[in-house]
Amino acid sequence: MADQIAAINDQLRIDVDDFDLPELPTIPVGLPLGEASTPLIDSDMPFAEATQRLIDSKAYRLGGGS
Repeated sequence: MADQIAAINDQLRIDVDDFDLPELPTIPVGLPLGEASTPLIDSDMPFAEATQRLIDSKAYRLGGGS
């Protein structure tokens, strides 16, 4: 039985040298110089304010809720 298991395991092995993977694009990190970023919500915010900001962001409204 061990020989059969070894044979099956050998058949499952794949030679990865035969694959040509495409190069991944370089993704810029951060904002351009001079642009400030503020977080959408902060863990110190009251729950209601954080929730309203998330709702406004999802609806693409700027300036937060009133």
